[in-house]
Amino acid sequence: MEDQVVAMQAKVAKWVDGIRTKRINATNAWHCLNSTIMKTLECPLMATTLTEEESGAIMWPLLQAASGSEALPPQGHVWHQEVPRH
Repeated sequence: MEDQVVAMQAKVAKWVDGIRTKRINATNAWHCLNSTIMKTLECPLMATTLTEEESGAIMWPLLQAASGSEALPPQGHVWHQEVPRH
């Protein structure tokens, strides 16, 4: 389990480094956030049981970098998508 957390943290660190070194506008940063790293983390996060601390250790650097590049959505935007239940 710990290996999976470390692997996800490494992916986030690489993405964060890339965002910090590029000058992109908020629209492109938001698109990049949703179409790259969030898609990369989506499956492992859903398939892994994490503590709140582990989850925060993965997501916090990502959200900090996104907010630093003004990539966050307007207030009131929902970060997650509800999964339909059958």
